[in-house]
Amino acid sequence: MSCDQGDIRQSPDGLLIYGDEGKKEVALPPGKRGREAEVEELYQAIANDRPVFHDGRWGEATLEVCLAILESAKESREIFLSHQRPSADDSGG
Repeated sequence: MSCDQGDIRQSPDGLLIYGDEGKKEVALPPGKRGREAEVEELYQAIANDRPVFHDGRWGEATLEVCLAILESAKESREIFLSHQRPSADDSGG
């Protein structure tokens, strides 16, 4: 992902941040990641009535990002997003 002040890429253990001061890695806590974590979250929601983070709005926003990446690459232009929303646990502040 490219931002105003640098770029962010995934690494095997977290995120690589390339900024004005060079490259640094931010490690993510150990645990399940990717599809494995999402399937576990779905299981916990069904089996133990736990709330989910990855709901329909999250899916719509994620799909919008994926499609915008493809469109941007094809057309060599910036694509504006309209379905991005704060996460369920975002206090808005």
